[in-house]
Amino acid sequence: LLDRVDPADAPDVAVAFAGLSSARALLLARVRSMFSGEARRADPAVLAPLLAGYGPALAEVARGGSDRRERVPFVAGARHPSAAVRVAAAAALRGLLARLFEFAEHGRADAILAALADEGLPRHELLYRRATLALTGRGAAEDTLARAVELEHVAPFAPPEETAVFSFYARHLRGAAHFALGDLDRAARAFEDGEALLVELLRERLDRMHGGLTHVGGALMVDRLQLLALERAWRALTLLAKGSKPSDPIVVELVRSVHETLLRASVLMVQTDADALGAVSSIDALFDRDLAPGPLVLFSGKVERFNDGRGLGLLAQLGTVLATVAPYEVAGFAPATEPFGPLRDPARLELMHRFRAELEGKFRRDLNRFAGDEAAQAMARNRLFGLGQGERDEEEALRALGAATEVTDAQLLSAYDDLVARTSSLSLYGLTLATQLRTHGRSAEARALGERMLAQLHDGLAGANSLSTEWASARIELMIGSAYMDDDLAEDAERVSLSAVRRLEELENTFLEQGADPSTDGTIALLRAWRATALLSLAVNANVRMGDIERALDYFERAFELDQRDFMQVLRACYRARSGREREARAVLRSVQPSPTLYYNLACTYALLGETREALDFLRREFDENHPTAGSRQRQMEWARSDPDLANLRSDPGFRRLVGLDESR
Repeated sequence: LLDRVDPADAPDVAVAFAGLSSARALLLARVRSMFSGEARRADPAVLAPLLAGYGPALAEVARGGSDRRERVPFVAGARHPSAAVRVAAAAALRGLLARLFEFAEHGRADAILAALADEGLPRHELLYRRATLALTGRGAAEDTLARAVELEHVAPFAPPEETAVFSFYARHLRGAAHFALGDLDRAARAFEDGEALLVELLRERLDRMHGGLTHVGGALMVDRLQLLALERAWRALTLLAKGSKPSDPIVVELVRSVHETLLRASVLMVQTDADALGAVSSIDALFDRDLAPGPLVLFSGKVERFNDGRGLGLLAQLGTVLATVAPYEVAGFAPATEPFGPLRDPARLELMHRFRAELEGKFRRDLNRFAGDEAAQAMARNRLFGLGQGERDEEEALRALGAATEVTDAQLLSAYDDLVARTSSLSLYGLTLATQLRTHGRSAEARALGERMLAQLHDGLAGANSLSTEWASARIELMIGSAYMDDDLAEDAERVSLSAVRRLEELENTFLEQGADPSTDGTIALLRAWRATALLSLAVNANVRMGDIERALDYFERAFELDQRDFMQVLRACYRARSGREREARAVLRSVQPSPTLYYNLACTYALLGETREALDFLRREFDENHPTAGSRQRQMEWARSDPDLANLRSDPGFRRLVGLDESR
């Protein structure tokens, strides 16, 4: 079809072709042939989508990428005269690595990256990828350290605009590797070196390139400020790992400077309109980065010295310090000392005032930008009025306090209520940590942290408005419900999860009432996806914990109406098999491409169909690839032992060995 259709239709056919899981071999052959001589003649609008799909497809082939000819599209694509093809080549490599990470084929990924460096892709970029992959994928801190040192030697030969940034990455990864190895003094020095380099980079003032404020330069500066904050957070974490208390002044000061740096980033982001390019400056954006302590070292459970839970304990201590310096934003943690929020800190208070002033400038720019659009102009005028009203209220409140020498935190917060609401953003750092606690088999601790977050949110955390409170509460309740399920508390799990469903429905209705278009609005799509997740969790709870198949089927059908991805298709096959509709179940399975996220439910479906060998194979892959830590694997083994969908396997020796019922080999 791709060869026969009108050229105007070929790009659409290429997109469809790249998305066909049943055509992986054909896609790989087509892309390889195009890069054997036809690539420069091919229409970039056709070549780009095919190439973007090439990476994930190659990962799904046994030993894919080991042959040099299979790697040619990545190198040739990166040098193609079309920008669209170059972007697609980068996306293809990211897709390949992400898929291999899902399959836990970290060795194959590293070998491909090493070969691509020899074949012409930028060595500094690939060394950075290999260094991070070694830690996140295998917990191999020694390999990360070796590659970070090599990156320091290679970075000076990178393009001039990339040299300093990759030199920073090398120092940062050196620090993370020393941290993982327990050499905390060297880790601290490496992070200090990284911080010093970032301070130098920030003097370049990229936001004022070509003599004026620029979106791109602003976004780059926001990113550098965020990295500076991250480096200071790593330094604080290193002190905690060395035995410092969360209340120690040096730790508190470092984390205070983290918050101050994020406020600086927020001011710059609004000043340059860098948010239009996706720039962010929140606490959560900081700790979600791939260079942050959790994603890089502490979450995977593969770094040996943190396998006993010490890593999550360090992140909990850091949470108490964050709650000390940013009490209006961080829920779930008791402050380490008397809270030292930004309203008692002249430097941060000044940045908050600057942020509001920059907002005024942004809204005035919107008045000019949207000339002729009455609705947009009315919104800008309303926002300007709100800013002015907030300042007047603040002035009146401060006059009322007069010259009082003792001003309470509550009085300060009341005076600066509007300022805090505009400059603080609710952080779900606690939810991230609670989710990891649950993943590592510590469900009671996860529930306790979640409950503390809910209590603080509904007591009126200053950085949370009504919509963000409801959205955060729904996500927290979903985590708590899952943690209850882990501990076989089915009724509690159902109660909390149903509360999350109600919150999500109410939020969706609120946005619909405000005129959101459900066919195009991303917020509506996100809310429905989360509601499907909640209903699916309820279906699993009803089936596995309550033994109520009819209730489970009702919850699942409601979820399937909202989400019909491959994951849900496999579950549909599972529910069909459970109800005796085997032909329908097998028909669904034929349309599904196995992947790590599907392994467990494929095992259940094949078990219900009486296919023991296939069920055991997928169950083994589930344990090996999706549960690398002892706590996570133990939790999944316990779940599998009691899962009614696997009842057909319980007498099988292979199943008993897999789930720890028979230790003999």
